[in-house]
Amino acid sequence: MTKKQFARACAFVLVFALLLVALCDLFELEKTEIYDQRMYTYRQYPEDMIDAVFIGTSGVDRYIIGPKAYDEYGMTVYPLATDAMPTWLFTNVIDEALTYQNPQLFIIDARAFGQENKADTMEVRARRLLDSMQFMSKNWFKTVRKTVDTICSVDESQSKWGVSYYLPFVKYHTKWADEDYSIHNNAGSWFHEYGGFFMYEGLSVKALKQPQPHYDTTLRTELDPISEQALYDLIAYSKEKNIELLFVDTPQIMDDVEIGKANTIYDILEKEGMNYVSYISGAEKEMGLDRKTDFYNSGHVNYYGAEKFTTVFAKYLDENYDLPDRRNDEHVKEQWDGVYDHIKDTIKVYEEKKAQKAAEEVAAK
Repeated sequence: MTKKQFARACAFVLVFALLLVALCDLFELEKTEIYDQRMYTYRQYPEDMIDAVFIGTSGVDRYIIGPKAYDEYGMTVYPLATDAMPTWLFTNVIDEALTYQNPQLFIIDARAFGQENKADTMEVRARRLLDSMQFMSKNWFKTVRKTVDTICSVDESQSKWGVSYYLPFVKYHTKWADEDYSIHNNAGSWFHEYGGFFMYEGLSVKALKQPQPHYDTTLRTELDPISEQALYDLIAYSKEKNIELLFVDTPQIMDDVEIGKANTIYDILEKEGMNYVSYISGAEKEMGLDRKTDFYNSGHVNYYGAEKFTTVFAKYLDENYDLPDRRNDEHVKEQWDGVYDHIKDTIKVYEEKKAQKAAEEVAAK
C-alpha cells in the first residue's frame, strides 16, 4: 500500500466513523425529545445555577414546577427525570448532575423503588435516559456499561457486548422508513422552555376523577430484588461521596401492593437514617388536592395538582434546607425569570383549546 492509498484509507475510516457517530446521535427511541431537551438544558446552564436536583420517574417532572419554586422562594430546583427511570441508574444520574453543577441537595423519587425489573421493559426505560445523555461522554459510556450488565443479569440471552447500546443506529436504522419519524426532534438539541416541568396539551389540563384512597400503614410488600439493591447502593453511594439525599413520595392513588412497597421503602430509609417525606397518606388534606380535578390518572397529578404540590413542597424545602434565594443573582435571573409566567400562559392556551373542543363536541350532538 502506498502512502497515498494509506492516507485515503485513513480518511475513509475517519469519515465513516464520524458519520456513524452522527447517525447514532440522530436515531433514538421514539418520543425522547422532551428528555433530551431537559438534560441538554441542564448541561448548558452556567455553573452554580442549580441548588437541588430532583431525580426519578414521571413522579417527578409532573409534580415539581421548578420555576414556581424559584418565583416564590428564589431556590432553583431542577428535575432530571425520564419516564420509569431505572433506579439502578440513579447513581449514574447523580454523576451526570455533578459533572455540570454543584447542587446542595439531591431529591430522590421514592416511588421509583417500587418498580419491577423485567427484561422486556428494562431496555426501553434505560434507553430513555441514555438517549438524553451526551453521546459518547464519559458518563454515557459508564451508564451504557451498567445497563448492559444489569439487563444481562436478568436475561442471559442478551449479548454481553451490548453493541446496539454503544451504537444505537444498529437498533434504530430502520427509522429511515418510518413516516412519523421527525428528524428535527433529534438533529441538535434545544432548551427546555418550561424549566424541566412536564407540559403536554393532552394531559396537563386533563382531569380524571379518582377513587377515595385508603392507606394502610401496616401493609408490607417485598421489593423487586434489583430495585431493593439499587436503594441500598444509592444510600451507600451518598454516604461515601458525602451527598445529601432527601427521598420524596409524591401523591398518587395506590393499591394495596403499591402501599405495601411504599411502607417497605420507608422502613429501609428509617433503618439507614435517611431523610424522607411522604405525600401519600393524608396528602389530599395537606395540599388541598381534589380527586376530581387534580389528577389525570391514578399515578400522576395534572398541572393543577402540580401547583398544589409545588406550593407545599417548596415551603418544606425552604423551612428545612438552607437553599439560597437566587432572585437577585443576575446570571440566574437571565435563565429563570419569566419561565413560570410562560408556563401559566401555555396552560391558558391549553384550557382554551379544551373548552373549544368541548363546545364543538356539544354542538355536534
